[in-house]
Amino acid sequence: LGAVRAGDFFVALSKSGISINNSCRFLVFINKMENFIKATSKSSILIKGEEIALLAEGIRDFFEMNVIVKSERVRHDGKKDLQKLFSGSSFPSGDSLQTPRSFQFQLYLAALMDLSGFDITLKEPDFFFQYKSRKYSVAAKRINSPSKIYTRLSEAKKQIKNYGDLGFIAFSIDRVGWDEMNKDTYIVTKNPDVLYSDGKTILYDVLRNKFKKAVLDNLDSQ
Repeated sequence: LGAVRAGDFFVALSKSGISINNSCRFLVFINKMENFIKATSKSSILIKGEEIALLAEGIRDFFEMNVIVKSERVRHDGKKDLQKLFSGSSFPSGDSLQTPRSFQFQLYLAALMDLSGFDITLKEPDFFFQYKSRKYSVAAKRINSPSKIYTRLSEAKKQIKNYGDLGFIAFSIDRVGWDEMNKDTYIVTKNPDVLYSDGKTILYDVLRNKFKKAVLDNLDSQ
C-alpha cells in the first residue's frame, strides 16, 4: 500500500516536470523497505537499530513529501527547489550536503501553510503568507548542529529584517535532539503515551538548554 501511494506522488511530480533518478533516497527507501518486509515475513528476525532508523527517517520523508506534492502552488512555483530534494543520503547522518533536506523542510512548511488555507508566495527570505490582509515573511532554518543554533537564528533574523513585513523564524530541531551528531535519533516504544511524554521532555530540554539564549537574543519587534 505504501509503495502504491508513493508511486502516485512520483507520478504527480513527473507531471509537474520533476525528473527523479532511480538512485534517489526516496526510491532507495522503498526498495529497502520492500526487501526488509519480505525478509521479516519469512523469518522472525529482530529489527536492528539501523533498520529502525531507516524506517523512521523514511516515514518522515514520505510524510513531508506527501504534503509538498498535495500543494499545487509549491509544485508549480517551487519547481526549481523541489528538484533539489531528491539527492542526499538515506540517513541525515550520511549527508555530505545539507541542502536537500533543508529545502525539504522549507517546502514542507510552505505547503502546510498553503494547504491550511493561507495565500503563500515562494520568495526570499523563504516564503510569505497572508493573514487577515497582513503579509508575513518566514525564514525556515533546518539546524544541523548545536554549534550552529545561534548563527542560523541570527541569519534568519537578518533575512527577515531585509523586508518591511513582520516575520517568523521557523526552525527544525531534528538534528539537535541528541548531542551525538553522528547519530540518527529515534525513540522505540510499545506505548504511544511514552512516545508523547518522551518527545515533550526532549523538546523542552532542547529549547531550554540549547535554544533559549539564541532565541532571546534574536527577538525583534519585526
